[in-house]
Amino acid sequence: MTNQDGLAWKIATGEAHLTVTDNRVWIALQCRAESWNYVAETQKHIAGLIGMAQSHFNASIRKLIEMDMIIRTPDTGKGAKLMLNPFMFWKGDAKDQKGAQSMYRRLAERGRKA
Repeated sequence: MTNQDGLAWKIATGEAHLTVTDNRVWIALQCRAESWNYVAETQKHIAGLIGMAQSHFNASIRKLIEMDMIIRTPDTGKGAKLMLNPFMFWKGDAKDQKGAQSMYRRLAERGRKA
């Protein structure tokens, strides 16, 4: 399975109904992602970079979370970060991807229980 197969599957099965706005946010998050798919910048900052109203950006973030394309990580004192689903996109060393996938599963499961 390649990194984009998860998203391709969602699109093929009709599970992904991404608007142009949702796609802009998804691509912006990919561009701002750091190692292990973390996005440390604030949503306000990224929305400003792409010239999008904060309310539209936040609505797309909520949708991407619902679609399991991203999750919010626990607050580590510097604020919660976003993490892109490493089954759909990967930014980091190939040797670390499986570890990130395991971490994503654990964080996503914790989020569903909260």
